[in-house]
Amino acid sequence: MDLPGAGSTVISGVIGEPGDVDVFQVTTGITGDLIIRLDPVRTGDGTPLATTGLDTYLTVYDADGNFLDYDYDYFGDTGSQVTIDAVAGGTYYVHAEAYFFDSTGTTS
Repeated sequence: MDLPGAGSTVISGVIGEPGDVDVFQVTTGITGDLIIRLDPVRTGDGTPLATTGLDTYLTVYDADGNFLDYDYDYFGDTGSQVTIDAVAGGTYYVHAEAYFFDSTGTTS
C-alpha cells in the first residue's frame, strides 16, 4: 500500500486461524513519524467483536528485513501501536498477528 502524504488509511484484516500473520507492505510519501496502529474491531460501545478475546501483536521491519519495533499492549489495551521514523519513499513491512497463538478475530 502506498501512503502518499499526511493523513490516515484504514485497512481491515482477519486473523482467521491460530498462528495467522497478515503482512502489509507500506511505502511512505513523507519523512517523519509514521504511526501504525492495530486494533481488534469493536462495536459502537467499544466492546471487542472478537469473541475469542483477540489481543493484537504488531511488528515492523524495514525493506531489508531489519527489525524496527513491536508492540502488543498499547496503553494496556488489546490494541497495538508503533511509531517509526519513516523516510519518504521508504518501504516497511508490518506484521499483524494475535498475541496469544490460539486467538482469532477481525482487525483494522
